[in-house]
Amino acid sequence: MPAFQIAFVRKSKTDIYRRGKMVNFVFNVILVFFVWLNRYLVGFPVIFQRSENLFPFDNLCHIIFITAIYLSLKALSSYMRILFASDIHGNLILLEKLKELYKTVNPDIMILGGDLCPKGFAALTSKGAFWLEVTKNGKINLPPVNEKVLMKRKLKEIGIIPVKLSDKEFEDVKNDADAIKRIKIKHQHEFLLNFLDEFKDMNPYFIFGNDDFKELEGNAIKSKFYINEKISHLGSIELLGFSYVNTTPFENKGWDLSEDEISKRLEKFSFDSAFIFVSHAPPYNSGLDVVEGKNVGSLAIRKFIEKHQPLLSLHGHIHEFTGTARIGKTICVNAGSGHMENLLKAAVIDTPDKIKFVSL
Repeated sequence: MPAFQIAFVRKSKTDIYRRGKMVNFVFNVILVFFVWLNRYLVGFPVIFQRSENLFPFDNLCHIIFITAIYLSLKALSSYMRILFASDIHGNLILLEKLKELYKTVNPDIMILGGDLCPKGFAALTSKGAFWLEVTKNGKINLPPVNEKVLMKRKLKEIGIIPVKLSDKEFEDVKNDADAIKRIKIKHQHEFLLNFLDEFKDMNPYFIFGNDDFKELEGNAIKSKFYINEKISHLGSIELLGFSYVNTTPFENKGWDLSEDEISKRLEKFSFDSAFIFVSHAPPYNSGLDVVEGKNVGSLAIRKFIEKHQPLLSLHGHIHEFTGTARIGKTICVNAGSGHMENLLKAAVIDTPDKIKFVSL
């Protein structure tokens, strides 16, 4: 048994009700006390005797009883255990670790915060192996790689897709960024379908990230677990996902937007109850967005959190930092994994505020 398993294992699924049961127990103890006090004090003269002008203890007991029921049901409906991870980048080793962690912590739902699919693609040709890269401005970059070294690392396990190309096909992609894009989308699409099939029984609510091609959304929207720009209801809690990120220096796969555009997309949402916000981009200047000493998060995301104060905001995108921050009353969580190091970073969250991080 892994060392972390002892810390998180639960005796039964019904354990999700423990907080509601505790609230129910406490208030019913109070109720019994007031019932006893009511019956005990009515026998005393003068001030403790019943009077039409005094608020009867019976009524007070009824109010407390109704309050106990209400608070108990509220606690039951708002408590849940969430397993949150992000930035898997198609790493099969991380997915296996995620499956094992799911079995161990027994969450009510799993949430994945984007960058789910493979991002690295290596063309295997008779002339050697070459990375298939396209820069931010659309320039094709095909640097050579050591094929033997890459094959020893089992490319697919770490989220790098080996693409066998004939000499003619390789010559074609040298000058055709769209052809490279089609190759990447094809393999990301295959990965997504396999993921949805393998994880379908784990309630895997998910969004995309800036390294997932937006063209995948056509199939993703068929899944009830896809939550980008959609509000889902989890008991008394609402769940909103948001895949878009503020502009990055990387290849634009359809998710990069200006801060103004992000704000406009978020303006349309309103909430009837407490909600959880899942955004691939972390909020600006939150401590969750630091890369090489600079804050690279989204200012629009931060303003949205400041205005609406979600119960939780869950983020990825930045692999350099795993932890929490607070914006007003909102607890912000970043759990970006290290896919190239086969390092899964995940957060086990017992709503509203109990959070434990796991690194595997």
